[in-house]
Amino acid sequence: MGVKVPEEVPEQFDLLFEIARIKKEKLLKNLKEIENGIYWDATKADENESELHRQIKSFVVMLIVKELEKESLELKTPTEIEEHIKTEYWVSDDVRADIYFEDDSLKVFEIETLFAEDRGGKIVRDKLRETFKKYENTIVDEINIVLDNFTFVRHLKEILGLKKNFEKDLREQKNKTINFYTIDVENGRLIPLTEVLNRVKTLMQKLDELRLQSAE
Repeated sequence: MGVKVPEEVPEQFDLLFEIARIKKEKLLKNLKEIENGIYWDATKADENESELHRQIKSFVVMLIVKELEKESLELKTPTEIEEHIKTEYWVSDDVRADIYFEDDSLKVFEIETLFAEDRGGKIVRDKLRETFKKYENTIVDEINIVLDNFTFVRHLKEILGLKKNFEKDLREQKNKTINFYTIDVENGRLIPLTEVLNRVKTLMQKLDELRLQSAE
């Protein structure tokens, strides 16, 4: 996509993401309190998931509810939310989605923190591939994979490689689309892959400028 991805994440990235992580974790934990915890209560838990996985899942449920409100559909109770937005939902006999949602198409959202407990010991690339390929022979139209910020940038090359290798076949042979997102908790939105790439490019340019200035 015209953006060079670094082989390794620069040390400055680590500092920036550590600051962002602390802020993000605080905001995500507030999901248990926002509107009396309605989004948390409407999100089913998987006994094997990490706390962060559950938090991001609840966050995405909240975003979908907010989008439905813009379309004049207000969901006021956990039961009403669960009727429209399914979590830990069996799409088929052997495929379970973190989040399943139907509007003009059948959509799933898969949360990936890629912690060891969330990926069952698999290497990152294999876990991501397995996540979207399990939907190949299902009724699902749109596969949305949502990763936390640090994981997204750490594994950006793997994400780009998988999207390049499988996107065309999924679209042309299976009539499915695949999207990768990370989260913007502060502004209540999902950030698409293209925007992440542009942000990384801008940040790398600024870091290069700082290096040049310090070398003068």
